[in-house]
Amino acid sequence: MISILPLCQGQENIRAKACASVVSKPGLHNAKELILLTTTHQHPISGSRRGRTIWYLLGLAVMAIVAAAYVSGCTKGPQVISDPASLPPDVRSWFDTYSHIDVATAATFGKYTYILAAWGPQDKSDAAVSFAKVDTSGDQVVATIHYLAGTTTASQMVYPFALMRLPATSKPVSFVSPDREYIPKTVGVPAGFRLSSTAQNGMKVVYQNPASTNILIGVSGAQPTPGSMLVEGIARVFEATLGYDILGPNGTIAGTGNTMATVAGPDWGYFKIEVPGREYITGVRVYWVSPKDGTKMDIVTVTWGG
Repeated sequence: MISILPLCQGQENIRAKACASVVSKPGLHNAKELILLTTTHQHPISGSRRGRTIWYLLGLAVMAIVAAAYVSGCTKGPQVISDPASLPPDVRSWFDTYSHIDVATAATFGKYTYILAAWGPQDKSDAAVSFAKVDTSGDQVVATIHYLAGTTTASQMVYPFALMRLPATSKPVSFVSPDREYIPKTVGVPAGFRLSSTAQNGMKVVYQNPASTNILIGVSGAQPTPGSMLVEGIARVFEATLGYDILGPNGTIAGTGNTMATVAGPDWGYFKIEVPGREYITGVRVYWVSPKDGTKMDIVTVTWGG
């Protein structure tokens, strides 16, 4: 089951207060208990039949108000998802693509818009990400995110994130934080892009530095020109510029080239490399070049045999 927590706290309106009232009473399961709750305190006239009827009707009215507030204020508002394990498959594949890198992004699936804030690899076991506030009242959705650096050294890298959903919206989503000057986002990445260890048509992907997360290979559903091979990915690199080597038999370099991502780092941009002459080449090596000394950085090799 998906664990969902309504974002009722901090809202200054009657719906939020009513919602918090219901949520805070774990023993409250049905209308009868709510009526009993509202009729617990005795009134001087409650001994009479008329008095009991009045209080019973008042209980029904309170029940209706609270129930309406709960439905409209909680189930229809932003909801934090604490356990992504049971997300629908399409949402889960989107979550898995972005939850291990430093990014804040959003996507709509059916009746919900999902918002994800991930922090990439962190070396503190108590590092955490959380939503402080989500404002949907304007012409865009504004999510305020808290980042907690943590103090306890982890035995292995952790990947903190915060995930929430709200009713599907066409409004753009922006992100702010009192803890960071800038939050990386995705720019120009196809909605269907997903990371893949096999890339297009069974190609093999090898990261020279598995801990690096600056160039990532995946698929978006795009198809190459007949006789060509297509390599797709996302990157956050200097001046959005990527280099690549075309590999011939035995890994020899048969050619070189450059391509551009849709945005420069620290944001994440989309890139694609289409290489003709599939029968003559065995793969592509993708990298970015350090402006300091010309070193090839974050090398990723995609091979498909020759």
